[in-house]
Amino acid sequence: MITIGRYRFEGPVYDKRSLKDAPGVYVILDDLGDMKYEVLDVGESKEIRTRIENHDRELCWRNNRRGRVCYATLYIPGFNKHQRVAIEQELRGQFAPACGVK
Repeated sequence: MITIGRYRFEGPVYDKRSLKDAPGVYVILDDLGDMKYEVLDVGESKEIRTRIENHDRELCWRNNRRGRVCYATLYIPGFNKHQRVAIEQELRGQFAPACGVK
């Protein structure tokens, strides 16, 4: 588990295949070592694994990382898209990620 903002996310994980295809919010992290991470991107999806596996900003993640790209997920099946977007925007505002400016 990792705390990002005021939320407890699962992860970080390094293999996309281990992600659940469930609704929620995801954070793309740069693992800098020594338990230090930088937020590269934040998003929401009704199918997190599918979204990350087919993400149009993956090149941005790779180009902006200094360590290893990994993923943290907040699975929230009871939340609708509007509620997921609210969390996504809150975290974007807090961390100003290098990728995915909306």
